[in-house]
Amino acid sequence: MMDQAITWARNRFYTDLYMHCIERNSVIKRLCHKHDLKVRNMMGDSEANLILQPPTPATFFKEQMIVGQRNWLAMFPLSQFGSSSKGTKHGLL
Repeated sequence: MMDQAITWARNRFYTDLYMHCIERNSVIKRLCHKHDLKVRNMMGDSEANLILQPPTPATFFKEQMIVGQRNWLAMFPLSQFGSSSKGTKHGLL
């Protein structure tokens, strides 16, 4: 999901992406490191910054593929085909 957010922001010509979280939220901090956001301690909280590259034809194509996949899955929920949808919203994984 973070990758989708970065792609969305790049395709709309954003130049910086910021994330703010509490210091002990190690899951979010790991996610930031995975996507090359620079995490720093800010008086008990953490802040991460990512300088975005300009969009390319590849990023526009990537976003359209994500939207197309989401629309396709919305049209044909997996629960229609007898798959177990226990614990998932609308039968999607």
